[in-house]
Amino acid sequence: MDDYFEKNIGKAVTFEALLESGNKVLKPNGKDLTQFEKWFSHQGVPTVQVCYDQNVETGKFTLTLSQSNVHPETKEKQSPFAIPFSYELIGKEGKVYHPRTNIILEDEQQTIEIDAAGDDVIPVLMHGYSAPIILKCNYTLQQLESIALFSKDVYCKWKAGQDYAINAIKEVMDRQKNSSADYSDLVTFYKKALESENLSYIAKCQLLTLPSLEDLSQKLNCFDFELLNKGRGALLQGITKECKDNLCNLYYTLPKAEKYEPTQEQMGVRDLRNKCLQLLVAHDPQIFAVEAWTQYNANRQSQNSTSHNFTDAFAAFSALVENNTEFKEQAIKLFYEDWKKDKTVFNYWLTAQSSGKCSIEELEKLNLAYEKNDDLIWGFDERNPNHLRSIYRKFIENPLNFHRPDGKGYRFIVDAILKIGQFNPTVSHNSLCIGAIANFSNLPLHQQAIFAKELRRLLCDESPSQTREAVGKLLEN
Repeated sequence: MDDYFEKNIGKAVTFEALLESGNKVLKPNGKDLTQFEKWFSHQGVPTVQVCYDQNVETGKFTLTLSQSNVHPETKEKQSPFAIPFSYELIGKEGKVYHPRTNIILEDEQQTIEIDAAGDDVIPVLMHGYSAPIILKCNYTLQQLESIALFSKDVYCKWKAGQDYAINAIKEVMDRQKNSSADYSDLVTFYKKALESENLSYIAKCQLLTLPSLEDLSQKLNCFDFELLNKGRGALLQGITKECKDNLCNLYYTLPKAEKYEPTQEQMGVRDLRNKCLQLLVAHDPQIFAVEAWTQYNANRQSQNSTSHNFTDAFAAFSALVENNTEFKEQAIKLFYEDWKKDKTVFNYWLTAQSSGKCSIEELEKLNLAYEKNDDLIWGFDERNPNHLRSIYRKFIENPLNFHRPDGKGYRFIVDAILKIGQFNPTVSHNSLCIGAIANFSNLPLHQQAIFAKELRRLLCDESPSQTREAVGKLLEN
């Protein structure tokens, strides 16, 4: 790096200049960055499959790393990348059997033998997400639990928590097929996490944030969103039921800052308190909606006061709106009155309604009110791309509403594409159409048929040309 800065400080340079300086240092040792350059010339994302084996008698732990990269279009096999990789070995209670070690994975396959005398050794991999790869390793739920609870690396901890949730939801869905409603063994991990002294406030909040339906559909290769929501909802309900006392304790006892400061400690406390509130409101709206309503009113004047906080206000507002609580309409009106003149914050008002359990009929009222110049949505501007994305794009990203079995979600978006395409075809196509049709071929066949019926309306002359072309190709296949 010293050579690079000495040669190029104050200049506009290309990445090749950095490679040149790196090669200057490495060549005397018989190395260069030729293989590393493939990250910038090859297409596709490398996959690294990790297999491991433990020999308790010899105390040897073997890691086998295999990388592969197929060209996304030609499907041809590509030569190996130089992949920064790290590994660490821990026990189920966090004991470190082997400290973090960094290597460069250069070959298609590499085997590493490590001394690790123990019968519960777990590999912790890719600290800090050291390279953009697809990592495959067959962990058990118990192993993922240990990594999430005891790993010192924040990325590995987060990734293990997300993978645990994905596998637990899959297990819930399998049990639901067999008419089993007992998920208690899957939720005890979350109770341990909330009671753990090893986890920061932010880490606990991240563990309570389950993967979205969209993420689950990609990871589990299942695009029956009602089925996914049923599984995800059951796990979430199980967590809240098992951890209700923990959630209440955290919400009521976590310290409230007298004055806002942009510190990690304060952000962690706010995020965790708000996550607890949102889970509690979803679990029992009749009781905890009052707490959300109180928090919202205590913070809703944040634009005029340094002692209140918009993050807390919006978290409470979202909980009230998304769960159709008794305070929903009042909260919507108050938020609107506070922020209708601020077009940036006004986007949040629109987003909360389109990304929650808001019905299509309620969203259509926004358009009708605008067309009638109703003061109800004085701040809405259908020529503002961000306002359009806040309603329609967020609705598309809400798969449970968008992929409704009755097809109303598709009709709502197709209507919007046709309408917006008349005055802003770029937003209509790029922000709405592309996102709407992205998963079309993955949907169950009966859902594809319902969607296709609405998509055919986009083949008309009034539809933007790029939209007609994209939809035409999609329906031909």
